[in-house]
Amino acid sequence: MVKSSWAGALDGGNGAVRRRDEIRDAALLGAGVAVIGGTLWWAWSRSGHHRREAPGRPGDVPHWNFASKDGVGTALGPQGRADSRVWFTLRRGAFTEIFYPRADRPAVRDLGLIVTDRHGLCSDERHDADHETRMIEDGIPAFELVNTCRLGRYRIEKTVLAHPRRDVVLQSTRFVPLVGRLEDYRRRKRKKKSVKS
Repeated sequence: MVKSSWAGALDGGNGAVRRRDEIRDAALLGAGVAVIGGTLWWAWSRSGHHRREAPGRPGDVPHWNFASKDGVGTALGPQGRADSRVWFTLRRGAFTEIFYPRADRPAVRDLGLIVTDRHGLCSDERHDADHETRMIEDGIPAFELVNTCRLGRYRIEKTVLAHPRRDVVLQSTRFVPLVGRLEDYRRRKRKKKSVKS
C-alpha cells in the first residue's frame, strides 16, 4: 500500500487515468491484431496457392519446366520482326513448351515421342536418348534435332520451326530403326496440355 500511495503522489494522482489509458490502448492493439490476422487468414484460405490442386481439376499437379533450353523459336515476319503469336522452347530433343496466343501463355508442354516394340522396349526420347540440337542457319529460329537411343535401337531426326504466315509450329519427324525394321517399332506421342492460369 505504501508503494501504491507513493506512486500516486509522484504522478499527481493521475495513476488511475494512466492505467485506464493503457488498458484502452492494449484493447485497441489487440483488436487491430485480431482484425489483421483474420483478414490474412481469410485471404490465405481463398487464394488457393496453398492447395496442391490444379485449376480445373482433376489434372496434373502444376509445375515449372526447366529454365535451361536448347532452343527458343518463333516465326519472323517480312521485316525480320517476330510477328507470330506462336513461340516454342526445346530441351532434350523435344518441345518443352509451345506458347499461344502470347509468349506468356503456354498452351502445350512436354511434347515428345515414346518408342515401344513387341519385345518390351519402352523408351522416352527425352530420357533414354542422346540429343543433338542445332540451328538450321544462324539468325533463323529453326532447329534440327537428332535423338539417338542409348541402347542403339533407333534414331529420331526432327526439323522444327514456326510457320512464317500462320500461327502454327511445324515439326517434320523421321524415325530411323538402327536395329530391326520400321514395322517392329511403335511411336506414341507424349503431350501434356498446359494448366490455364
